[in-house]
Amino acid sequence: MGEIFTDNKTEELRQSTFSQTSSPSESQIVCGVMNCRWHDGVSRCSAPSVKVGPLYAKSSVDTVCATFEPRVLM
Repeated sequence: MGEIFTDNKTEELRQSTFSQTSSPSESQIVCGVMNCRWHDGVSRCSAPSVKVGPLYAKSSVDTVCATFEPRVLM
């Protein structure tokens, strides 16, 4: 489930299977994924929008944050 989307075909699949984009508010999206590019270093997601899917999910274990990008350490 830790898939990184890199090729066009996979990106098209991602776009077609994940739900609509919503704009998060700094105070609303709580995230514990410290190795994500969008993690604020405390407990929040700082992404300009968040995509969660897929549309066919039946429970939280079926969902994936498609906004996740690995943090690049320099």
